[in-house]
Order: sequence, then structure tokens, then C-alpha cells
Amino acid sequence: MSEEGGALASLRRRWRKLSRLEGPPGFILWQFPNPPLILALFGLVVGWLTTGTVHLVARALFVVGFAVFAWLELFDGVNWFRRLIGAGALAYLVVMLAGQLN
Repeated sequence: MSEEGGALASLRRRWRKLSRLEGPPGFILWQFPNPPLILALFGLVVGWLTTGTVHLVARALFVVGFAVFAWLELFDGVNWFRRLIGAGALAYLVVMLAGQLN
């Protein structure tokens, strides 16, 4: 049983290492997408592949998911680089949505 637990712990450590891209020690540049970003990516792909009502719903999912992701990164990011990504993502959304008003 302890061998199995050790193998599982080793697998978890490897997954954490593979799911993150670190720059300088402790400086995380990329990590596996969180649920709001997964939702945004899903909405983006579905929006590319569909038309009509499904397309509109998919775009709304993209905007909401991406806004939540950006907000979380801006205010809860693990370092200044991640917070900068959040600020850039929110700025992108503002520009994108402002362009839709015309």
C-alpha cells in the first residue's frame, strides 16, 4: 500500500512540474488553465465552429469565462507577471466589447 501511495505522490509531483512553466526559481510563467479559462477556451472554439444562437451563447461564455480569469489573475496572481496578464486580458475585453458597440 505504501508503494502505491508513493507512486501516486510521485505522479502528482510530476504532473505539477509538467503543468507549470517556471522562469526564475518560484516565478510561474504558465500553469494548467483554471476553470474560468477552460470555459473561455471552450466558448471560443464552439463560437468558431457554429452560427446563430449557439454562436452567440458560445461568445457569451467566452467573454464571461475570460473576464473571470482576467479578474482572478489581476487580483490574485502569484506574481507581477501573472497580474500583468490579468490586466492585459481585461484591457483586451474592454477594447473588444467597445468595438462591438459601433
